Formats: sequence, C-alpha cells, structure tokens
Amino acid sequence: MGYAVVAVQPFGHGRTMAFTADSTWQWYLQLRGLGQESPFVRFWVQACRWLAGRKAEDWPLEAGLRAHLLEEEVQAGQVAVLCAQVNDAQGLPTPLANVTATLAGPGGQTFHVTLPFAPDRADPYEASFEPPVPGDYSAEVKADLEGQPIGEPVRLTLRVGRPSRELEEINLNENLLARLAKGCGGQYVRLPQLSDLASVLSGIEVRHRTARHYVLWNAPWLFIVFVVLQTAEWVLRRRKHLA
Repeated sequence: MGYAVVAVQPFGHGRTMAFTADSTWQWYLQLRGLGQESPFVRFWVQACRWLAGRKAEDWPLEAGLRAHLLEEEVQAGQVAVLCAQVNDAQGLPTPLANVTATLAGPGGQTFHVTLPFAPDRADPYEASFEPPVPGDYSAEVKADLEGQPIGEPVRLTLRVGRPSRELEEINLNENLLARLAKGCGGQYVRLPQLSDLASVLSGIEVRHRTARHYVLWNAPWLFIVFVVLQTAEWVLRRRKHLA
C-alpha cells in the first residue's frame, strides 16, 4: 500500500485536507519566475478555494448560474480564466446553455467573451481572456437557455498588475554590478578571476579612522558658555518685564 500525499474528506458543514508531504516553500523559490503560474501558487490557491467552496449538493435544485475567476489577480501578459456552471429548470447541470461575459477595462474598453462547454472540467463552461493593459476590470457573466435568461448575472472583479521587472530580468547584469562596485570604491571580480581576489584586495587603499572622545559635562568652557547664556536670558527678561 502506498502513502497518501493529499487526503480530503467532508467534515461537519465543510471540508478538510491533510497534506502529508514536506513543506512546499521550495516550489516557490525554484519557480518564482513563473509568478501566478508556479505550482506553489496554483496548488495552494486551488486548495484554499476548494476547501472554502460550497458543496454541489448545497446548491438549490433550481435554474441558476455560478461563475468565478480562476485567479482574481494576474500579471500583465498572463491569461485570466473565467469559469461557470449552469443548472436548468430541474436544477441539473446543462450543456446547452449560452454563457457570455462582458468585461469593462481601464479607459472604458469593453470586451465580450463566450464561455464554451467542456464536459471534462469541474466548471464545464470556461474561457480565457488576456487583458491588454494593466488595471482593474469588471466582468458580468450571463447565461441563457433557448433564449431565456438563467439565474442572475454574476459580477466579478479582475485586477491586472504590472509585471515585476525584478523577475523579468533575472540574468546576470555585469555592467550594473561593475558600476555599483566602482561607485562604492570597490572592484567587480568575475568568478573565473576569483583566484586573483587576494591580490586585488591587497592593492586596495585602506583608510583608517581615529576616534577621539571628549568629555563635555565637566569642561570649564562649556560651563562658562552656559552661565553667559543664562545671564543674558535673565537680563533680557528683566528689561522686557517678562516673568
């Protein structure tokens, strides 16, 4: 008998999940350049959504529409996925519905997306949308069956962020490192030149700083200055008839 990596079961009015493998932080470190598409993000986002979602049997047996975004926040250049499920008048999933989404983007741009039916998905109506520019998008998903609306329109919000330049350019930038080293009074050494590092360090001018400590609390000149200032203040207050 093998060992279970993920175990799930209903408990009370919700769901539980046990993840028996090691910590998944290495998934993030090694593939963080993938952003929202990394296995770390996809696994935990989908797991949390499944654990927090309602059970299918809790959905009333009536005509209705449910829709959601696979990810509510994506980076520029990534694809947003719209998912939906439709029940007919008998409360049963139907493959015959016409599901569409209207998205309003920054600057008043409007986009129309059709969600085709695919029976091999948990939410059988699904479509991809690639936002052209970063910003906030509002989506309204509607469904109809034989010309008759099904359920209430579902409104969603999609946030598209700007790509991270730090993750876009992950190659070694030797020119930048050399400029930083020069600006700090140092020198940039490539890995093949590591054996010459000792000679490079020996040729760098070393500056020494000497610290001197002065005791001020018992300095006579400081006491004299204090007395003079206090006397001047007293004299000015007397002349101006101040308290």
